[in-house]
Amino acid sequence: MGDGERTETESLWLRPPVAGDEADYLALFLEPEVEAWLRPSPLAPFAEAELRQMLHDDVEHWRRNGFGPWVLVEKASGEFAGRA
Repeated sequence: MGDGERTETESLWLRPPVAGDEADYLALFLEPEVEAWLRPSPLAPFAEAELRQMLHDDVEHWRRNGFGPWVLVEKASGEFAGRA
């Protein structure tokens, strides 16, 4: 679980990202509705390599600084719910 940091809301666990989150990052950011919101035209769509780098950077940010973007996990299902 990253560096052991974790917090929660009523319905979510928030934890640092880990390398094993790659498939979830790709699924989230390559979803057409998400991509349309974050990369509207004329911006280019996300590239998989760019998203892998984003995850790597998020993990490293936590490692270096002890804070950074959170991975959101739905408590009820244990499923990846997003990044914040």
